[in-house]
Amino acid sequence: MLERLYSKRTPIMNVFADRTVTAVSVTRKLEISECEWSIIEQLIVLLKPLQALTKLFCGELGSSFSMDTIAYQLTTRIELQWKDIVIARHIASFLDPKYKNIDHEPSQVREIIRSHVLRFIESIALNISQNMYEEE
Repeated sequence: MLERLYSKRTPIMNVFADRTVTAVSVTRKLEISECEWSIIEQLIVLLKPLQALTKLFCGELGSSFSMDTIAYQLTTRIELQWKDIVIARHIASFLDPKYKNIDHEPSQVREIIRSHVLRFIESIALNISQNMYEEE
């Protein structure tokens, strides 16, 4: 959007400058200053890599071999691999009806999460029954 606006800069400025087309009050409200044009130009440069990545990751139905390599490199360099530690995100995903099958995790990880949640529920049930026994 910013690229298109910037590419149409001259016609936009001409329309604002022509008093037969645009009233002074409208021009004052809508006119883009040189400082703002400069900011738009800088934003285009800053956002360009994000646009390319978004198109690359979201534009394809299936990932190519190079995309698999990029995903692998991002995962290993940022250490996103599974570390056999069940965290709150895993438990919340498992308990959320939308994500209860946790299909986004590998099958081994799913089993570890399920067994962890099961042990957690069993320990809560045991604590409840012990507290009820102590109260009697």
